[in-house]
Amino acid sequence: MRKVIPKYLLWMLVSIFAFLQILGGQSNFMVLSFKGLSASILNNVFIILISLIFGYKYSGKKIKPVNVFIYWILAVITLMIVCLAYWIRYPQNMNIWQLLHIFFPVLTSSSAMLTGLLCCILVQPYLYDLQARLSAKQNTLLLIALTLLGFTISVGKYPFDKSIYGLYLILFFAWGMFLAETHTSRKLRISLTVSTIISLLGMVLGVYGFYAIYWYQRLERGKIVDWNYQLLSNMTSPLLFIVTITLFLVSEKVIKKLSVNELIIFIPVIIFAQAKNDTFFLVRSFLPEHLNVIFSIVTLLILDYGITFFYRRFILNFRSVKKLLSDNDDLLEFLSRFCHQLFNWIQKNNVALLTLIWLLILSFSSYLIVSDHLKISVLNNTSCNAITFLLAQESGTIVLTVIFLYVVFMLVYLIFTRYWSSIILVSLLTIFWSIANRVKLSMRGDAIFPDDLNEVINVKTLIPMIGQKLILVSGIVILFVIVVDVFLEIKYPIKLTISWKKKVILSFLSILVLVTPLGFNHKGNAIYYISRSFGNKPSFNNSKQDLQLHGPVLAFLDYIDQVHVMNEPKGYSKNSIDQINAKYQKVAQEINRQRKNKLSKQTIVFNLSESFVDPYTFPEMQFKQGFVNPIKYIQSLKHTSTYGTMLSDGYGGGTGDMEWASLTGLSMGIFKTPVIPFVQIVPKHRFYPTIGMDFKYSSAIHPFNGTYYSRIEDYQRFKFNKFIYDGSKYPVIDQHKIDKSPYNSDFTAYSNGIKQIKDYHQGQFMNIISIQNHMPYNNWYSKNNYGNFFNSRLLDEADKQQMATYIKGLTYTDKAVKKFISQIDKIKKPITFVFYGDHYPKIIAQNYVAKYPIKMHSTRYFIYANKYAREHGVKSKLTNRTSFVSASNFIAMTLAQTNSKVTPYQALLTKIWQELPTITVNYNGKKNPELINQSGHKISSQKLDKRQRSLLNDYKLIQYDMTDGSAYSLKVKGFYK
Repeated sequence: MRKVIPKYLLWMLVSIFAFLQILGGQSNFMVLSFKGLSASILNNVFIILISLIFGYKYSGKKIKPVNVFIYWILAVITLMIVCLAYWIRYPQNMNIWQLLHIFFPVLTSSSAMLTGLLCCILVQPYLYDLQARLSAKQNTLLLIALTLLGFTISVGKYPFDKSIYGLYLILFFAWGMFLAETHTSRKLRISLTVSTIISLLGMVLGVYGFYAIYWYQRLERGKIVDWNYQLLSNMTSPLLFIVTITLFLVSEKVIKKLSVNELIIFIPVIIFAQAKNDTFFLVRSFLPEHLNVIFSIVTLLILDYGITFFYRRFILNFRSVKKLLSDNDDLLEFLSRFCHQLFNWIQKNNVALLTLIWLLILSFSSYLIVSDHLKISVLNNTSCNAITFLLAQESGTIVLTVIFLYVVFMLVYLIFTRYWSSIILVSLLTIFWSIANRVKLSMRGDAIFPDDLNEVINVKTLIPMIGQKLILVSGIVILFVIVVDVFLEIKYPIKLTISWKKKVILSFLSILVLVTPLGFNHKGNAIYYISRSFGNKPSFNNSKQDLQLHGPVLAFLDYIDQVHVMNEPKGYSKNSIDQINAKYQKVAQEINRQRKNKLSKQTIVFNLSESFVDPYTFPEMQFKQGFVNPIKYIQSLKHTSTYGTMLSDGYGGGTGDMEWASLTGLSMGIFKTPVIPFVQIVPKHRFYPTIGMDFKYSSAIHPFNGTYYSRIEDYQRFKFNKFIYDGSKYPVIDQHKIDKSPYNSDFTAYSNGIKQIKDYHQGQFMNIISIQNHMPYNNWYSKNNYGNFFNSRLLDEADKQQMATYIKGLTYTDKAVKKFISQIDKIKKPITFVFYGDHYPKIIAQNYVAKYPIKMHSTRYFIYANKYAREHGVKSKLTNRTSFVSASNFIAMTLAQTNSKVTPYQALLTKIWQELPTITVNYNGKKNPELINQSGHKISSQKLDKRQRSLLNDYKLIQYDMTDGSAYSLKVKGFYK
């Protein structure tokens, strides 16, 4: 029984420590409570107590530094288990740099307490010698002085969140060593017991008293307080140490019977408690709170026991571990021998190490090649130094690029067995690939996509684009490299000498790594999360930015498999598409009997107005007296034009998605996964149908960077005749930025629109994407007092300032729209103007979207017909099904308002608009689309009747055909045009 008691005590200590650490002991109790204060005090007591126990048990003799590996190896194993479990439970939080926390827990501050205990083991021989030289009295005075000095220097503010702070535990470890060799009298123990009671009262009363003083100084005097009101319960507090030393002495007889080997059970629970990952998920349950505490402790004890049992039974019996732990060198001899062995290992593996270093340099160089003269545009065209940014933010993707380069090198090396030829070939390919991306970036503003490889066969077209000079220089470089390669292979040959079995295994593994990009974009699988753990998170809405942030290698691999965005609808085939064409030819004929105009004779202007929302629709926004309506003119259009709410598919972003939906008539809500159609769908086709195909002349205007969403290339696939953007061969005229705003104003966009309307005298389609109201909203405008005339509990002061800037911007949009409409009213040709906001400005915190899902996706739209159009058969406004629409309805609505004849596809879009609820993305993040009625309420798809379900299925078949399908509909004559 006596032998069992020490083990019970040990497990009890572990249990209490686990409870304190996992269930709140480490929390920073800013709101003071007795429960919180007690947990904080007990937590610090147990940290000191464990250090004392370690010192006590390691006091008998000098120990060798290799003993530290007993605890380090166990810590690494525990961290591996915790990290792996964490990644399985929360794969979205996987980060490759967490591996550093596993293998280098001291350097990465995985646990300050672990670091402290490891350092205690290392310095134990020196503490042993020091205490042996001093008398008991000298040791006592020295330790007391150091204890008081620690409190004096830190003034009770000693943190415990970094490895360096764990060194303080050496003091308590030394106390433990001293107490093991010192007899404490009964009188001293009674004195300490009385002192403990006084100390506990002093800590509790002192903390509460200091707490009152602390807040008095902060609130009443407005001082910046730089002291800790919990200083008396801090780890350095002498009062806390008195309590701990008393508890230790009370338990000394039992502690003395503990075995040194049993101390390892503390390591797993220390890791569970202090590792950087949220390890509480290991013990989280759905039990009531009081039962959950018991469940948590029992679970941790089981895990602790299982890990330590496995460690003792297997790991410590490995031959290599036994050999390591048998070393009897002292610390200096051990470090000297370790450095010598490390040097020998580096010499033995110098080729492999130098290869990795070279590939790392090559990888980083590829990033710099595609940068803009060592500058990178990261947000709103803000440039920063490429070298600094990449090393600080993109080191993970650089390493991932190295992995792929090394795998390609290894595969080539295994095939040809010649080192220099293999490494030079991989280097040349990487450099030329980077230069090719740089060339395309300068010409088109895009990276090289997988579909671009089809253009390699068009050599006659490519040579003028690349330039003969660059081709000549490349040829000379290749010849020079070949000469160097031959010289190195003859003079310094490094041949591969491994068995054919290893060759097969390495080849298989290399191929396995090379096919992983096929899973990069498939959310939910392991490859997806591993890729993103390196920081490889392509946006797909700005290929230039993806190229510069992730490098030319990963940028290409990311686009290889752009995900199946839809499940294949039942019955999809060429025959089913032909049947849809035949069905809607009849519908089109019925519609066209009532219509007189041809769309190609009209001038249609689609205008995506960046972040335009009616401010009166913001949730929980109160306007004070004196608030001037910023969009008074646009609101007045509800009386003279089609007017209502457009349901956006995104919050604070998704401009390209809304633009794609408006131009094609297809819906983002039908997709099963998030997708950027301009980047992931349109590039699959040489031609992609839009409303612009009904006209002989189509154009786009965007007075900003044209590379976003691959617009430059995609507009060519839309067969647009002209794209005017900042930096294009067609100059943006009347460039005007209001006050300090970095963006061209809406006046600029409409000025270019008017010019285009006047330059082309026949019917045309124009797509205007304005930029004026793009984020951020950094107090751009002078004389802006809007901030004084509204309130919202959803906005803090910084958000309020942004909202004031945003609302002021709307006043300029309103004036620009008024001017544009007055101008087109004077033009003697039919012009229909479709205006819509693409999404909410990202000012209100996104977590409120769940509370206001429809409201925070609602933007304003209107369709205005100019005076000439109204005089020639165009309706001034539509009155049916206009309250809530989606961007994909605009084609059908424009055709209805202009009284224009329709194609079979446009007849389908017309039926979708007229007979189905508005289709949008599911605002709860589910795969099924959201259906919204004309009152702005969600309705279930189960409420659709048989005719509506058939109509929706036809729509899905066509959308699948033009996204993931075979594009049969493009080959059906007359379906789109």
